[in-house]
Amino acid sequence: MIRPLLALSSALLLAGGLVGTAAAAPKDTHNVQHITIDCEGLGEIDVVTTENDATNFKPDNEIYVTKHFAFEQTITVTTFDDEVFGPFADSFSEGAKGKGLESRLIECTFPNDFSETFTLTEGVVEFFGIPAEYIGTEATFEGSGTGTVWIIAPGR
Repeated sequence: MIRPLLALSSALLLAGGLVGTAAAAPKDTHNVQHITIDCEGLGEIDVVTTENDATNFKPDNEIYVTKHFAFEQTITVTTFDDEVFGPFADSFSEGAKGKGLESRLIECTFPNDFSETFTLTEGVVEFFGIPAEYIGTEATFEGSGTGTVWIIAPGR
């Protein structure tokens, strides 16, 4: 449960602080998230992610392919009555390493700071060690860290 919860919270929380869209990007649908990053040398890129895939769009409609992404973060949970749990540290890494394409990978690192309010479920309170009396109440998840994506720009 630890990896799916933190991966889910990471994606949701990251998107909360860095939401953006591009003209060529698909419309928001279930399980699709837009994360706008500023990649040195390439400019602003809209990373469109689904559960198992990510595509990148620049404002000029140029498309990039995400090979790998990683996050390192620290999360705290503050309940409605200002009780603080954490900090909880985690990191994860998903995707291919670019085997055979390493020389073409472009690395983009960006801040991963977020603050989102959620209703606590039984699984979340168990995972974070929050007393059961908080189930069904709102809590704010805050965190900071760094995200990195490795992309390939076709033709470069």
